[in-house]
Amino acid sequence: MPRIPAQAAIIALLPALSAQSTIFPPDRDQLEGSSSTSYPLGRHDSRYQQIYAGSPTSLVLNGHSYRRDALGRRGQVDSFRCLMEISLSASPNDPAGASSTFADNVGPNPVTVLPQGWNTFATTDLPPQPPASFEFTIPYAFPYVWPSSSDLCVDISIEDNELSTGTGKNFSPAIDAQALFASSRNVQPGYDFGIGCPAFGSSKAASVEFEVRNTGPGFELFIDSRDGVPSLPGLPAQSYLLLSWNRIAAPWPIGTTCTLYGDPVIVHLLPGDNGPTGDWRGSVAAGNPNPYFEAIGQIATRNTVTGELVFSQGSRLIAPPPGLGITTSRVANGSDHSALTGTVSFVIPVTRFF
Repeated sequence: MPRIPAQAAIIALLPALSAQSTIFPPDRDQLEGSSSTSYPLGRHDSRYQQIYAGSPTSLVLNGHSYRRDALGRRGQVDSFRCLMEISLSASPNDPAGASSTFADNVGPNPVTVLPQGWNTFATTDLPPQPPASFEFTIPYAFPYVWPSSSDLCVDISIEDNELSTGTGKNFSPAIDAQALFASSRNVQPGYDFGIGCPAFGSSKAASVEFEVRNTGPGFELFIDSRDGVPSLPGLPAQSYLLLSWNRIAAPWPIGTTCTLYGDPVIVHLLPGDNGPTGDWRGSVAAGNPNPYFEAIGQIATRNTVTGELVFSQGSRLIAPPPGLGITTSRVANGSDHSALTGTVSFVIPVTRFF
């Protein structure tokens, strides 16, 4: 990667500009991303580029950070460090047009803001409430002036890492990520809380994963319900979507291990029967609610013959705003820091510049 050019011209500009916090994608400021990723920090020998859409004003960048995933089941991630080098440049390509050839995304006069060295990342844990803070921080050795209206290429080379278990390992640091779409489509997972109760004879608590999807014309609610009351030969079981406007936990009177997380105002029978392990997977059209729509969601599963009834955990549902399109993208080669090419992806880590 290119070495440090003279910094005099950059430093001379600093008094006229001010550093500020900028988050990509912008709509993820207070919302969790839709997935998690191990890129770029979870690979011990890799090259990684991320292209960011231009800012309307010039910014001074002193570093960037990634946010810890708060929705996955991954708990504590022990402290680790990476042997890394970072350069920044005004990219000739916008995020949607990122090239799989690394050199094509690098602009003229790249600045090595972080010469090769070890950067240590502190231990993180699943936060009590999402979204998490931006805990994976990379301060730069030299500032970079991001010119207004220029797309930015962040070019990262990682040549080694050190974990509590040894060196040179690929692992999952559980970085919060967001899937981007060229259209106004957008996805917001539910924020889980509480715990479900197990069906008769099962040791697994009933659970559900929700996603509220802004499709552009309207909204849909994706549901992945598991370990509820199973359908057995001659004993069909069904699932119900419960939606509440409040979050008041109350024990269900006929099952001391079950909790109702709210006061349901909508009880919607989901089509078809549960599977033999008590699962139901599908989506429900949610019309076109107010973009600030929030609700508490829960799944109840019931055997229509025996009357057995169990509930999943609760989940806070937020309708996401319309997507902003491809505001950032990544190009990655996860096995060779000297590679000339990588794979373009629009599932990107949520990033804060400071």
